[in-house]
Amino acid sequence: MPKHWKKSEVILIVSLSAVLIYSGVSIGRYLYDGYSNKVFNENLRKEYHQSRSVDPFESLLELNKDVVGWIKIPGTEIDYPVVQAEDNEFYLDRNLKKESSSRGSIFMDYRNSNDVKDYNTVIYGHHMKDGSMFAGLSSYKNRSFYADHAFIEYDSLKQPIRWQIFSVYIAEPSDDFLQVSFSNDVEYTQYLDKIINRSIYETGVKVTKDDRILTLVTCSYEFKNARLVVHAKKE
Repeated sequence: MPKHWKKSEVILIVSLSAVLIYSGVSIGRYLYDGYSNKVFNENLRKEYHQSRSVDPFESLLELNKDVVGWIKIPGTEIDYPVVQAEDNEFYLDRNLKKESSSRGSIFMDYRNSNDVKDYNTVIYGHHMKDGSMFAGLSSYKNRSFYADHAFIEYDSLKQPIRWQIFSVYIAEPSDDFLQVSFSNDVEYTQYLDKIINRSIYETGVKVTKDDRILTLVTCSYEFKNARLVVHAKKE
């Protein structure tokens, strides 16, 4: 190091070097997390879909007792186990093995019954830049995509269920789309009318007080803390 360098210059160089090293390590961890989770999820999918003739959840429940179902949306990369904890924070940054992960897991709202018999069952997932987790939901901002991919496949622990999408919109996180129970049919009908009218395009799907619905939620980027919401009714 040249003798004429000032002490402040040396400190600056050391500081910048530390920042670069930290950034490199952080990026490396992020990339490794993405790769390891991709391989892990691919293996889970293969095992789950190949074991449909027997109980496909047996090995998943051995891995994690919090597993409550499996969600798949044809035409997207969404094909994941669904877990449920005692709150909505635990799986935000933990994978199926409960290890720390920036991708988190696809998880059901803790208020819901895992038999998906509530008026509204809510499932959350991160919108990852590599297209994983619930990033595929962003395709539903385009009506042309919806036209060919109007159904969600959700397997509860007891039965496979198909859901027909009827509303897609962008919301504030504080909006009341996360309501899962209702005091009476009138309140539920008002809720349905509200979320149908919020849709960014008409789907033509009829929904009544007798229907049970599934709500998928992920991040969106139209404004700070925006949420993309997709509602579907049980067939």
